[in-house]
Amino acid sequence: MPCDDDAEEAIWRAQLAAELTAALDRLPANYRAAVLLHRHHELSCQEVGARLGLSTETVRKYLVRAVALCREHLQRRLGPGSPP
Repeated sequence: MPCDDDAEEAIWRAQLAAELTAALDRLPANYRAAVLLHRHHELSCQEVGARLGLSTETVRKYLVRAVALCREHLQRRLGPGSPP
């Protein structure tokens, strides 16, 4: 039934959003700040670095590590079928 599929999708998306928020909350403060400035405020790595007093390369490393940590959290919480 299409309605059931839509409901399941909505539940999945809500669960994913909650888990992603939890994963972001668990990040070290410096990683979280870099992610929020880069993704939410749409600043470049150079702009994030200027705001946080970091080199552009350090910001890039923080972002890569933050994504890896969030991915690990999501896979632990949502199982092996969670997004790659």
